[in-house]
Amino acid sequence: MGNKGGVVQKSLLRERARVFKALAHPVRLRLVEELRGGPVCVCELAALFPIGLPAISKHLGLLREAGVVAVRKEGTRSIHSLVMPCMLESFACIDRLILERLDEQESLRGQMRERVTA
Repeated sequence: MGNKGGVVQKSLLRERARVFKALAHPVRLRLVEELRGGPVCVCELAALFPIGLPAISKHLGLLREAGVVAVRKEGTRSIHSLVMPCMLESFACIDRLILERLDEQESLRGQMRERVTA
């Protein structure tokens, strides 16, 4: 049974890595944030970025392949939405981690300034 659990664990880790890889770009992270409020047309998303519609579509495609977003057609419009909006909770946790690290760095900077000026 332990061996079977290892196989399941490896499979789960691979899938997690695939999702994190899909999220590992500032444009894709912002797309996910923009979908926080609910479904949005790709045309509306593209208007928010300084890159073209084809690039936005490619980023959304990577998020779709990883299972992060879903798309539905409404006539000629492609409407994107988050598959699991609860994933944004992990963003909040990561934000807290970043803030904590920045606080630690600021504390270290203060200590270094004291040593340099002493």
